[in-house]
Amino acid sequence: MRKTRVVCLVVVGLLLIPFLFAAVASAEEKIKLVLSHWDGPDGNPVPIIVQKFMEDHPNIEVEVQYGTGDYFDKLVIGLMTNSAPDVFMWWDFPMLVNEGFLEDISPFLEKSDRLSVDDYFPQVMPYAGMVDNSVYGLPHSFTPRIIMYNMDCFDTAGLPYPTGDWTWDEFVQICLKLTDVEQKKFAFQFSDETYGTAGYVWSNGGDLLSPDGRYVAGYADRPETIDAVQWLADLRVRYHVVPYSGELASSTGLHTGHVAMQDNGHWAVAGYLSQNPKLRLGGVIPPHPEGKELQTVLHSSGWVVWSGTKHPEEAVMLLEYLSGPIGHGLMVEMDWALPALPSVASEFDLWNDPLKRPFLEAIQYANTVHYFVRNPIWTNNIQPIFNDELWQAFTGQKSADQAMRSAVERAQTILDQQFRNK
Repeated sequence: MRKTRVVCLVVVGLLLIPFLFAAVASAEEKIKLVLSHWDGPDGNPVPIIVQKFMEDHPNIEVEVQYGTGDYFDKLVIGLMTNSAPDVFMWWDFPMLVNEGFLEDISPFLEKSDRLSVDDYFPQVMPYAGMVDNSVYGLPHSFTPRIIMYNMDCFDTAGLPYPTGDWTWDEFVQICLKLTDVEQKKFAFQFSDETYGTAGYVWSNGGDLLSPDGRYVAGYADRPETIDAVQWLADLRVRYHVVPYSGELASSTGLHTGHVAMQDNGHWAVAGYLSQNPKLRLGGVIPPHPEGKELQTVLHSSGWVVWSGTKHPEEAVMLLEYLSGPIGHGLMVEMDWALPALPSVASEFDLWNDPLKRPFLEAIQYANTVHYFVRNPIWTNNIQPIFNDELWQAFTGQKSADQAMRSAVERAQTILDQQFRNK
């Protein structure tokens, strides 16, 4: 009897061996992805989205790496040494596409039953991963730039709150009534750099760069561009409704009533309200020149797949969660960012949210492709030149005409060299 029992145990053991090997093989075959992004963990929806993804895909493990001050340096080193994360957050997509570092995810999306580029606001995709009709990324967060204002400043001045049909001339008159330099109360603050001022240039029929990215000559020095830059410069230099650098303490601004209006993105809302929970904050689309059509600027970051990943299909599956209804819905719930999906905006009734609606309204006017999308060397090689010249115009060191002509002379040489080498 004992001998029979031993034989049975041996047989059972032999029968179990394939299953044991299968279990070990299954554990060894678990796919691991590394995801990196520049935000920290506090209040961040990304780990929650990733956890949901792993629950739905138990054969995939995702390591989340949080951002630090040297995020971009580490990422570039990883790309150059063939050790980049499988999925990461980025914004200047043409730059990395030009170097061959990003996976074209178009073929994967064509087979997807979860997500399509047609699901997004069409104005967002050129900023968030569409390059030359191929898709290299999907939106993470985005925002148009609008005019945010302190309602109390308007009440004190006896002015009605602005509406979206205002012109540049009307804007100047409002600014003059909101400014009291002696009391260090100013009407407006705007970005002094090329990116944020682009909407004003485009609204006036100007531009800094040709559509094909080859020329600043004939664009940045055209009258419509120069007039737009001069209009912005006059707000500070001529009318003094915009403070000079250092004229206001760093602790003051829109939230303290020392600035009545500010051109900014959605990311600023939470900061304003955390600094002053009693702030009565409003928003409105920017003004436009009389008789001309408003053009707005978008900012966007997106999720991309490294071209060197061993698991491109699984990486794109992760993007479907991060950039799809699950991810964008959670970002809205946690008040992290605006959704790039109209369906999510409607689901959460954001069109009726007084602080969200102006941003959503501004999307329809974002119909000009930004400079960095037109030329992959813009950010590192051309933009610094224009930032320098704009600063000189905005501080009265040069006229807009002098600044733009100088920028053209400096930048066109670089562009000519770029295309000569192609």
